[in-house]
Amino acid sequence: MFEAMSLEDFDEALPATTAMAFASADGREFQSRIASGFIRFRWIAREVSAALVKEIEEAPEFAALLPDFTDRNLKQLELGIDMYGSRLLPLSIDDGGARIAQHLSVAAGSLAGTELIDLATSNIRSERPWIRFQDALVPVALRTANLEIESGLLAAVDRILLSSKLPAATKGELFERTAQQLILEALGHGYRGPQRPATLACGVAYERADDRDVDFAAIAPNSGSVIAIGEVKAKSRSKKTRSALEAFMAQIDEVSEQISLRLDALEKGSSLKDGHGREYTSMNPVLGLGILLHGYGGNLTDSRTMSALPNAATRELVAILDIHSWIIVLNMFDSPMELQEYLRFRFQLRELSVIAMDEADLAIAYLSGPERTLSFFRSTLPKSKGQESVRTLNGCFVSAKDSIETLKPSSSEGWRATLYSVAENNTIFEN
Repeated sequence: MFEAMSLEDFDEALPATTAMAFASADGREFQSRIASGFIRFRWIAREVSAALVKEIEEAPEFAALLPDFTDRNLKQLELGIDMYGSRLLPLSIDDGGARIAQHLSVAAGSLAGTELIDLATSNIRSERPWIRFQDALVPVALRTANLEIESGLLAAVDRILLSSKLPAATKGELFERTAQQLILEALGHGYRGPQRPATLACGVAYERADDRDVDFAAIAPNSGSVIAIGEVKAKSRSKKTRSALEAFMAQIDEVSEQISLRLDALEKGSSLKDGHGREYTSMNPVLGLGILLHGYGGNLTDSRTMSALPNAATRELVAILDIHSWIIVLNMFDSPMELQEYLRFRFQLRELSVIAMDEADLAIAYLSGPERTLSFFRSTLPKSKGQESVRTLNGCFVSAKDSIETLKPSSSEGWRATLYSVAENNTIFEN
């Protein structure tokens, strides 16, 4: 795996264009922390948060350790965010929402001695967007509180669970359960997951006993066949931008490897076994889903950085996205077959060395016409091998107003129309 090679040695072995991508990766990470350009929607952030809290309340091992994380308190917290965004009063310290907000806050004045550059590049904004005063809590990082609150919730949960030192109660386990339910709901049509814990015999001598565990799987309601299998990672952002690149290479390489091993096993006839001993075989093709907590500063959609990883997925029906992006994408489609076409589209763009800053840019390019997009980039391929082959997909953006006011779709057709209409700069091709 990647950890066996030092960052310096790996960098020296890269082609020039890929080396340039890694050289600029820290800059992309820095930019994503000080002014996130990723397309996000409040309805998705709140759906992830609600699913997270639901898993906490329904599991005794989590509920006992996290009594403040209830659906009622979360709704009060969201109401407090909306009120402050409308220039009304902040959360009272006695409000139910404050019971959660206190875990996502820093004391007023506690950062006074911090240098601006250190504060801007840290995780404070994403993990602790509230300032705690004696009588109230104020969401000063209002965009984070509205559109990325799930990161802060999981960071707070992690701090509490780590202090409990109970091996069964971990952030990773909680995020796996949450991701399973969210992805299955977005897939729709009655797809369900196996009873946990699910395992798959991969026929490989692993170093760790839990390597056979299956984090995510989707099973067809009628045939009982596995239509998708995945790896879920709840890794938080690196504390510093300088270590983000190494984290990306090691963690995404591992996710790619685990997905490939499980797909290979299913293709060779292995059965997925759930916690009740029931076995499920696969129907071809099986989708491979990497489900992450965050987007690694845009590196997941950079064809150069992804192609450089030793174990990076080379299958066209495998994709590694953050949970927010998965929900954006999955709500666009009515069936796994439609999703397959999208995954083939993004794989072909990667093969054409096309760079995107955000998964939503790829999704909107698909909505504008997949063949039109692919034809454009094929027509701009260099005429000789010595020419630069990397091309950039023009990015789109969604206004703060639309990010907040856009509602959860009632149909995939409605979501496709909404997503395309709220994304500004629909001229997606680099001129």
